[in-house]
Amino acid sequence: VYDDFESGELNEDLWEIRRDPENQPFMDEYGVREENDNRVFHTQQNEIADRRVCLVPTHMFREGDRFEFDENLVSREGHYGNLIIFRGNGWNRQIIGVRGYNNGVQGYDELGWGHTIIEFSNGEVRVTRIAPSEEVVSWNVELPNPNGEYEIYICSFSGHNGRVHYDCLLYTSDAADE
Repeated sequence: VYDDFESGELNEDLWEIRRDPENQPFMDEYGVREENDNRVFHTQQNEIADRRVCLVPTHMFREGDRFEFDENLVSREGHYGNLIIFRGNGWNRQIIGVRGYNNGVQGYDELGWGHTIIEFSNGEVRVTRIAPSEEVVSWNVELPNPNGEYEIYICSFSGHNGRVHYDCLLYTSDAADE
């Protein structure tokens, strides 16, 4: 387990909270908190506004690494979502609309717990999303430098007419150097 937020505080040796590459303002609420007997990384936008917050593992990912997390879409309205950003070696690849609704791009938007698996192998990163209904969607993104190191940004956002409550839980990692 990479981190289960057991301490109730964000472990700064393992995580950073960052703005997205577009430097959008942070959401109204974000941080580790207790939710239904679990400690989660909580994000919530209460007022309708364009806001984002990204949780970034300090581990640099490379070929052979695997990272998984559970996420809970608690409530939503308007444009909102979860996005994953990969950055490294002068490369920035944003995968948007993987959960939520933004600018006409709709990912699964069922309320409830979903699961995400990110695997770095064979010169690409494979993302697998499992919806609360257990529908599975996977896609591959080619890496510009298979031998490079990459950051993963796990972001939630609200758009110009949206608000959202989105929590993440049980981060796990199978990193090649651990």
